[in-house]
Amino acid sequence: MRYTALLGFNTKQFWIYDEEKDVFINPPSDVLKFIREVYDDTEEAQVFLEKLVNEGQPSWLHDGNEIPADEIDI
Repeated sequence: MRYTALLGFNTKQFWIYDEEKDVFINPPSDVLKFIREVYDDTEEAQVFLEKLVNEGQPSWLHDGNEIPADEIDI
């Protein structure tokens, strides 16, 4: 799997880690809102988000919301 969904310890929000580019991707606020509204369980939300980005390749995945992994402490 190229992309991994992670819940940031400091940010308390989900991020996508791109293993090929070594960057974190900040999902759009509407995606994060949907996850908060639909999933009570963090693990289920993580599975949903990983499936979305690995299988669906949404248009927002590489739209400039990438932060090098060594520049952020999520």
